Amino acid sequence: MMKSDVAVVLAAGYSTRYGSDKRLSGKEVPLVVQSVTTICEHYCDVILVHRHDENLQFFECLKHLDIDLIPAQGNSIGLSSSIASVAKYILNNSAYKDASTLSIFLADMPYLQNSTIEGLLAAAERDNIVRPCYRGQQGHPVIFGKCFLEQLSLLEGDQGAKQVLQSNQKKLTFIDVNDAGCIKDIDRPKDWP
Repeated sequence: MMKSDVAVVLAAGYSTRYGSDKRLSGKEVPLVVQSVTTICEHYCDVILVHRHDENLQFFECLKHLDIDLIPAQGNSIGLSSSIASVAKYILNNSAYKDASTLSIFLADMPYLQNSTIEGLLAAAERDNIVRPCYRGQQGHPVIFGKCFLEQLSLLEGDQGAKQVLQSNQKKLTFIDVNDAGCIKDIDRPKDWP
């Protein structure tokens, strides 16, 4: 773990395919807590983007975790605009002036293995992008070096960081992992084992 690596967890979605708030689903531990707990094992700085009209139960389940919470800007915020709001927050917050990388996680991926995060962090630099790949399928998290923060801050819509990835393919490195958890998310109740 390096003090200069920052993790961002995108959790502002409305779980329309799930039918209820999937972030709070799970047999014993809420989905969002499962995901964030794993992430906190590897980062000193974790920022979670949540709904702007968040419910109290969501905050209650996260209160034991040492993370920063940032509200999304409105109901229609997408993955891209969530990423942009966090990138702007980091660029304008002196507490993160020494950040060398920004790791973007999705809150609905509870099966991500520690070894995947460790491998990605080992390969991450201030001027590259690293992404896991499982059996030819690109996964998450994606780690961006600090030099991409400005580009990330300009994103709009719901395509994630696709535009930045496409514009910087020469700086993108895929790390092959033996971890289906980097591609397995929970979209519907049937996705739970």
